[in-house]
Amino acid sequence: MDRFERSYKLSEWEGRFNATSGNIRALASAWILATFGAIGWFFQSYNLETWPLPLGFLIVLITTVASLGLTTLWVWDHLVVLRLLNSVFLIVSCPRFL
Repeated sequence: MDRFERSYKLSEWEGRFNATSGNIRALASAWILATFGAIGWFFQSYNLETWPLPLGFLIVLITTVASLGLTTLWVWDHLVVLRLLNSVFLIVSCPRFL
């Protein structure tokens, strides 16, 4: 595999990983928006007679679940996708690995 072909493959793989990372960040933005929507819905429709739990507890529960989801997305992005991208750079930059 010559130098130009390696460069082309690197740019192709980098584009795929950038698209994946962008999709993860878009999902994280939607996750935050859904969290704020759920909190707003509770503020708007909260009635003391219908909910057996206090409003503050429900909001803490929603934000805790949202934080766990965002942490999972962060781990997926930084500890999986970016490490795979770094391995692609290593493999393409050292032709003896190919």
